[in-house]
Amino acid sequence: LLQQMSAIVQMPYPSNWSSSAFSSALSLLGIMARGSSRLCVLILRDENLLRALASLLDREKAHCWDSLRVIDSLLPDAPLPEEACAGVRTRRKSSEFTANPSPSDEKRREALVNEPKLLEFLGAVTFGGLIDFYVGSEVPVQRDTVLNALQKYVALATPEAIRPLLRLGSSSRREGDMVAAQLDFVPFLASLLGGNGSLVGRVRCLNICSALLGKVSDDVRLSFQREGMIQEIKRLQARVDTFEEDKNNDSVATIKRKARALYAAHFEGNTEEVTASFRAAGEIASTLRAADSASASEPLSQLAALLCSAESMSTYELFESGLVSSLHAYLGSSSSSVEQVNRLLVLFGVFGRTEF
Repeated sequence: LLQQMSAIVQMPYPSNWSSSAFSSALSLLGIMARGSSRLCVLILRDENLLRALASLLDREKAHCWDSLRVIDSLLPDAPLPEEACAGVRTRRKSSEFTANPSPSDEKRREALVNEPKLLEFLGAVTFGGLIDFYVGSEVPVQRDTVLNALQKYVALATPEAIRPLLRLGSSSRREGDMVAAQLDFVPFLASLLGGNGSLVGRVRCLNICSALLGKVSDDVRLSFQREGMIQEIKRLQARVDTFEEDKNNDSVATIKRKARALYAAHFEGNTEEVTASFRAAGEIASTLRAADSASASEPLSQLAALLCSAESMSTYELFESGLVSSLHAYLGSSSSSVEQVNRLLVLFGVFGRTEF
């Protein structure tokens, strides 16, 4: 039966099968994956099937939601740290947190521990597509399922499986059946913590951050600085931006508790919260904001050198350091049209001779 369902899913899309039959095949794969550790391992060993599932994550395809649920089913639920579980209601049907995994989850997790390479390929073909799915979806249950899958993957995967997924890229466009370049994972997490995710989504995000710092801390610590993650985690200890009707939601207390534990374990007294580039950018911004055409050459030259340095700057650093607003003030604050032209000439003079 597994071979037959696999053959149906791997047919060129759209297949000759009816939409309902194709959906039923995907549903059966999810049931098999969740109910049997042996069948789950067989599915994860079938690289062609995993490629087919990954290709179906494209939201323009009719069965993207079915494919997402299969991928989520391949990853067993894991027990969460005590501080993450506190106050979070467990409802398997809505893909919320599971404090007490089932016996099937335990067996599947044991099987994946014994054969860790299975998760490496699953992550390679689906990770970028999962993030794209989240960004393109406005359906809460779909977004929550994506985060649930990402959380389970990071919790289960080895450092060797996680590191390739942290490589920077501009998009998750595919070449053939493999992901060519992932969306930046840490900036994605930063956007969720900063308020672009639901309350439960932010709890999941904190769990992902905790797993990353526990497994690949040296690989992500600098990215956490550049994206303002450390400052955001510090802020969440005391305040969680939310709608008024959610003030008493259990997840608010969970977010604060989890943020406190995460900050104390990994950042408190152990690291700078911002990078040297961020501090340098702030000093340049302060000087540039008060500059005119006669005095702007030096801070603009410093800015050009900073942007050309080996240590790149994130979008977060460009905005939060004040560089963007200071450039706007430099170019637009003068009421004299002659001065405005002179300021532009200085800007062009500095950046026109700079090789980026």
